[in-house]
Amino acid sequence: MTYNLNISRDDLVTLLGVATKHQLFQFNGSLYEQIDGVAMGSPLGPLMANTFMCSIEEKLKRENKLPYFYRRYVDDTLAAVQDIPTATAFLATLNKAHPSINFTMEVAINDKLSSEWNS
Repeated sequence: MTYNLNISRDDLVTLLGVATKHQLFQFNGSLYEQIDGVAMGSPLGPLMANTFMCSIEEKLKRENKLPYFYRRYVDDTLAAVQDIPTATAFLATLNKAHPSINFTMEVAINDKLSSEWNS
């Protein structure tokens, strides 16, 4: 589906730059500048994260680097791989895909993630 937004590509890029670069925010009474990215809670957050991750995933898929089971919700991923070395290698592949990416890994023990251990 395509929509005519009645805005040029250059203007859209400019608007996205204004929304994501050098944004000021206040925390505990002090003023800070967010250099890059979308502020927490911004309505643009999920859209930008999804767009960014889709481009990374398309590249990894073309290069046959995605595991047989890979699912993502915004910026949380779930992947099933054969063993810990394969998982570690995939984590490294994800983290090399772009300088702004910093994924971590949680390994299931006894078919549970650590957040479930206390349940």
